[in-house]
Amino acid sequence: MHIEKNIFENIINTIIDVHEKIEDNVKSRMDVTDICDRQELHLQPSLSDKTVKPKAKFVLPMNKQRVV
Repeated sequence: MHIEKNIFENIINTIIDVHEKIEDNVKSRMDVTDICDRQELHLQPSLSDKTVKPKAKFVLPMNKQRVV
């Protein structure tokens, strides 16, 4: 039961893009660059010295998220 709850919460937090509880961080995106061939998920440099983490396809936009 606890494993199912944790998996469910991780999936929902990733889809809704809850910044405090999301498992998709900069280190995981660097691993995607090394392992996977999904260009849309790679970190991208910006005009400043920071890197930008683009939104994944599976993340809901703000207007589609509904808060109860």
